[in-house]
Amino acid sequence: MQNKFLNSLVFLGILCLFSMISCSKKIDEAYLNPNAPVVVDVETILPGVIGGFTAFNAAAGSNYGVQPDDVLLGRYIQYWGSTTNGENYGTMGGTIGSDNTGAIWAAAYYGHGQNVNRIIEWGIQQQKWDFVGVAYAVRAWDWLELTNQYGDAILKEAFNTSLSQFHYDTQPEFYDSCRVICFRALSYLNRTDGNVSPTNLAKSDEYFNKGDLDKWRKFVYGILARSYIDLSNKTNFISSGFADSAIKYANLSCKTNSDNIIATFSGANSSNGFNSYFGPTRSNIGTIRQGGYIANLMSGANDTAFKGVSDPRVWYMLSENANGTFKGVTPWLGVTE
Repeated sequence: MQNKFLNSLVFLGILCLFSMISCSKKIDEAYLNPNAPVVVDVETILPGVIGGFTAFNAAAGSNYGVQPDDVLLGRYIQYWGSTTNGENYGTMGGTIGSDNTGAIWAAAYYGHGQNVNRIIEWGIQQQKWDFVGVAYAVRAWDWLELTNQYGDAILKEAFNTSLSQFHYDTQPEFYDSCRVICFRALSYLNRTDGNVSPTNLAKSDEYFNKGDLDKWRKFVYGILARSYIDLSNKTNFISSGFADSAIKYANLSCKTNSDNIIATFSGANSSNGFNSYFGPTRSNIGTIRQGGYIANLMSGANDTAFKGVSDPRVWYMLSENANGTFKGVTPWLGVTE
């Protein structure tokens, strides 16, 4: 009698367990976890990633990218300056109370971050090797821009969602990782099998390279060239072959104006997301003027280096006065001098 009771109890327990599993499965299917990764077409992710080259404009990631930082850091290098005397960044100041000068950091880890990871992961699953190559190209660009601006940063532990504190890695490690990722990007950009389709890529890449894989390859070669020429002040720049590598990859990158890789904007309306951060519609650089240092250097008016030597690019990069001369402000003096 006791054995029958125990057998019945075990049977009821197993039955309840199967019922719970079955019920759980139905609940899981009916109510998907909104925080869990859901596989989507990579075409829907790439447009936002492309936007990160300039300035994001989304509910959860506005103004992250190159341009918001450039407005401030351009004053450090005297490319331009404010018309205001003693302006904070014109006097090499900083901030601890805002995210100013943190836009590239946010772009690399947040705006691009997991979005790039998903394009790589799901692009491989979907055999869209062109998208995978583009994503790796973006990641290589991120690492180079990031370390050039901040020096040491998070590399090995980047995107480890189980951590809340991270170890920082050195600039040489970032340079090495950048180059490795560049070659990985090229390996995918060179593939023609699977579901590779420049026409399909162009739909998500409308405002950058328009799906032109040759331009994407040149973009990657440009990153490689920059990663070597950035070391030009090192004592081993020539002996270590860095100079030769810079020349080699520069020759494989953009050579003519038709090769130019330009981030564009639709300008469909006056909303920030449709217009350049530097453009007149957004009015982000109202008090900014070109710097006296860069104006003198490129026009040949500099008192020390390259005196009397005019850079032919000056007519395209800077604004001239009515009399054909180039002038600029001293960032920390504004228009008071």
